Amino acid sequence: VLAPDLGGHGASDAQRERWTLAALADDVVAAVATLDARAVILIGHSMGAPVALLAAPRLGPRVVGVIGVDSLHDAGFSYPPGYLAQAAAELEADFPRALEASLRGVLPPATDPVLVDWIYTRALRTDRRAAVALLRGLEGFALPPVLAAAGVPVRVINAAPRAGGLATDVEGNRRLADFDARLLEGVGHFPMLEDPPRFRAQLALAIQELAAR
Repeated sequence: VLAPDLGGHGASDAQRERWTLAALADDVVAAVATLDARAVILIGHSMGAPVALLAAPRLGPRVVGVIGVDSLHDAGFSYPPGYLAQAAAELEADFPRALEASLRGVLPPATDPVLVDWIYTRALRTDRRAAVALLRGLEGFALPPVLAAAGVPVRVINAAPRAGGLATDVEGNRRLADFDARLLEGVGHFPMLEDPPRFRAQLALAIQELAAR
């Protein structure tokens, strides 16, 4: 398993000029290209899933599938005009407060407060310039052509629909790609942290399916 952090996140640095999903996909391509691997499954959480989709066709036949985690819900969805610019401005104005509000919005109210604090504390380490620039860079990103061009099966492990959350449009996405979804009840945007046993079980099944092709 190779587990890179996206640029500006985790242990990865933030020394770059271009903050776009395509630029982050360049990193994934470079990392995978160093491996002598012939059956690669790209797994990405949240923003990492479209990054994986962008990387997949560039890596050719060595990629056998992409797995998204609470991502790629609805290829027909688009942010309202000005939404991303406003979100970026709020991060610039008060990063801790905007980040906390964002996390509260993607986690169920009953989420263990210790876990919420754990996620928040680590998210605060994200390079702020990178976070703002990536939000602004999302303005020109369109999922439908990227999903259609992936060229490999796409599977997702997403939170089941809940009030205020995104629903996964399986049938709509299937019109663009070989797509299927596993939906987990009672979790939010971080199923691998909120309910690790159930998440691991579903991830293992998705990997087994793709590896058997």
